[in-house]
Amino acid sequence: MVNAQSLDFRKADSISLDLYTKKDWTALQKAGKSALRSDVDYYYLRMRLGIASYEQRNFTSAERHFRKALKFNNYDPIAQSYLTGSILETFRTTEAGSVFNHSLPTAKQYIPVHKGFDLKSLHSDIGMTVRQGNDELGFNELAGEAALYGQQRIYRESRIYDAGTHIQIRPNLICYIGSQWIQTKVTDRFAYVENSLILDSTVVNPLWGTGYYYSIDTTHKAIDFEHQIRQQSTYMQAQWSPGSRLSLTAGGQLIRIRQTNTNATMSSFSASGIAAEYNDTTLEDSLFSTSLSKINFQQDTTLHTDWAISLGATYTFGKITTLIRTNLSSLNGNRIRQLSAGINYLPFGNGDVYSQTEVIALDNSSVTNIIYKEVVGVKILSPLWFEARLLVGNLEYYSDQSAYIVYNVPELVRFRLEPTLYVVLSKHLQLHLRYKYQQSESYYYTSASVGNQLIKNTIETQSNSIIGGIKWIF
Repeated sequence: MVNAQSLDFRKADSISLDLYTKKDWTALQKAGKSALRSDVDYYYLRMRLGIASYEQRNFTSAERHFRKALKFNNYDPIAQSYLTGSILETFRTTEAGSVFNHSLPTAKQYIPVHKGFDLKSLHSDIGMTVRQGNDELGFNELAGEAALYGQQRIYRESRIYDAGTHIQIRPNLICYIGSQWIQTKVTDRFAYVENSLILDSTVVNPLWGTGYYYSIDTTHKAIDFEHQIRQQSTYMQAQWSPGSRLSLTAGGQLIRIRQTNTNATMSSFSASGIAAEYNDTTLEDSLFSTSLSKINFQQDTTLHTDWAISLGATYTFGKITTLIRTNLSSLNGNRIRQLSAGINYLPFGNGDVYSQTEVIALDNSSVTNIIYKEVVGVKILSPLWFEARLLVGNLEYYSDQSAYIVYNVPELVRFRLEPTLYVVLSKHLQLHLRYKYQQSESYYYTSASVGNQLIKNTIETQSNSIIGGIKWIF
């Protein structure tokens, strides 16, 4: 064991060089820490410690040492290339590109970063969502206590298609362009009362003729109309790093929605019949009429456009990256503001285990909802990665992942768990399989006992999604 009290520059250099030559990285780390505690700090010590950390896959520690080495020698190409590589290993591509831009030509030849425009990757996803719990309600439940009228929109399975590409404009500027298509089957269900005039009884009087008596018959009915919601969106994102620690991200999504609907309106009609027939042929028959109500159904198609934009920034301190993001969106006619803050953490200094904790404040019509987000990822085997995402809170009109995921459906999602399995088949090909479970609330409306108002009721629902994808890395 190295004695920190007796370790001077000459001993530190001799010991660290010997351990570096032997590639005894663990012992080199201990000797280096002892030297630093003895205020022995110089370029070669930092380079040896940085390379030792790099070989041990502690890339955040390696980054720290290479930054220190560059303070001793600002234009050292080896330190520049190792620093860029350490940053790349922690998934900070544009920050590494910023270092690359300021590196010497002799360093750039060792850095796996292209100098200019470059097509980085292409991906394509396909999936399906199946919902449970929001089944067709019978007449009694849907029409409510008044037993007059009720309406329900039932969301059934959805099909999801997603594709996009990452493009490098400059080493420190990467853009993403993608499109998404979602088709959802829905059923509009109505419970209503159909009124009709029926002959109740007949009275025959030999003296003057025949009288007819009527009553109003009510029939309870439920009817379904099948529809589709088609959503097509275009998403763009730009990530730019002005320095090796700071990254700025801007994203925006434009969503075009087309859906067919059934609307119900109430009107009145006149029902009539013969009230009396007279024996005297000179008299005209008496007629009877009354006003009854009925439900009319009309089909229509609605088109509208939603949008969401996001601005965010991250700043890295060793194993911790802080993030702050603000979103603005217009969804289903509602203007939404969103502010979030969180941290990313690499406990072992590499991407083998990572986590992200984020708290989001979402303001919808002066009502603020708090959402909690947690992401945990782990490398199981060399080609196999597992990631789980958790969202808890009122997710109505929430925009996630720099406005890439937008909750613009009328269902109120309160809980989402999303585990994903990634398989790296080669340096160019990657597959993933994602399962998504959501707990949400759907609504149906019943007529009030008094007045013409509708009462909003809640149904607890669940949805299960399976999404598979392929990614080609150039």
